[in-house]
Amino acid sequence: MQLRTADARQLITMLGMVILRVRQAQHCDRDELARMRVLLWPDGSFEEHLSELDAALSNRVSGTLPVTILVSQNENGALLGFVEVGLRSHSHSVKQGSSRVGFR
Repeated sequence: MQLRTADARQLITMLGMVILRVRQAQHCDRDELARMRVLLWPDGSFEEHLSELDAALSNRVSGTLPVTILVSQNENGALLGFVEVGLRSHSHSVKQGSSRVGFR
C-alpha cells in the first residue's frame, strides 16, 4: 500500500500533530537533538551525543561516510523529531561481494 501525501497529512492531523517543515538540521539544533537522542539511546551520555552531533553537523560525516540529519518542526519552530540518514559500507547480514542492499 502506498500512502499518498494527502493521506499522510490527514493522518498527522488526526494524531494532533502539525508538521509544517522538514529541513536539514543546523548547529543551533544540537542541544535539542542531543536531548532527543538521549531518550532514544540512553546508554550514551548527553555529552557523548553532543560530540557525535558536532561531527555530523559540521563535517556531514559519521566516521568516513556521509551522513545528514533531518528535523521536523511545528508551527512554533519547535523540533518534533529527527531522522539520521547515512551510507554504510556494508550490511552485517550480507556476505561481502554477494549482493547490494539498499535498505534492510
